[in-house]
Amino acid sequence: MTRRYPRNFPLKRSGFKKLAEDCKNILRVLEENGPCGNRKLREKTNIHRGTIDRRLSFLKDLGLVVRENRKWTLIAHRKTYKNIEEYKIQLGHGKELIKGIFAINEYLPQFLPVHDFPMSDLLIGERKKLKLGVRPEMWPYALQHLQTGYPTVFKLFEQCVTVLEKLGDKVGTGGIHENSMGPQLDLEEEQIRKLEIEAFEIRNALEEQLIELILKVVNREPFKGSCALCPKVEIG
Repeated sequence: MTRRYPRNFPLKRSGFKKLAEDCKNILRVLEENGPCGNRKLREKTNIHRGTIDRRLSFLKDLGLVVRENRKWTLIAHRKTYKNIEEYKIQLGHGKELIKGIFAINEYLPQFLPVHDFPMSDLLIGERKKLKLGVRPEMWPYALQHLQTGYPTVFKLFEQCVTVLEKLGDKVGTGGIHENSMGPQLDLEEEQIRKLEIEAFEIRNALEEQLIELILKVVNREPFKGSCALCPKVEIG
């Protein structure tokens, strides 16, 4: 009986070792970044164009990845359902994740400027409008879904945290915002103002993206991506 191998399967041990290493890197990038195009995968894995095309074809034959809208994604992150019950389970999971997203203010540093750039809590108005609760313990899992299913939103969150940390370093060392009547030290007011403007703009952009995502789930679109608490449903 002749043994059958998937396409692009190397028969030499050295070739198999390189194949396994490349595939592992590709799967890691897709796990960490969500859907990626060929160019982004090449940049993050340093795999040559012709080689990565063969690797992706191999992973597709194994049923581990799929290409949609010119981007590759893990089959595990692609939500398709065998029946209405599986769909309802994932939709219910998404509604709990929303409550985690509404707890975002507990995970972003709150540096409120004393002038010109008020930065109110994120999503408070939307939460009251939808009359939904908050579950802080769900935030880490919501963040996993953002990272694997909505990389653009996840990147905005990272940018927001970074700029607020920079602002916190500036205002937390005795500058004008820690005590408006205190010493100025060596902090430059203009630099702080620029950071405040940047933080305000990024927070607004993040809030818009999160509201759009929340409304999709409210309108019965399950969350993309995956997390450690995702229900174990069969993928059809």
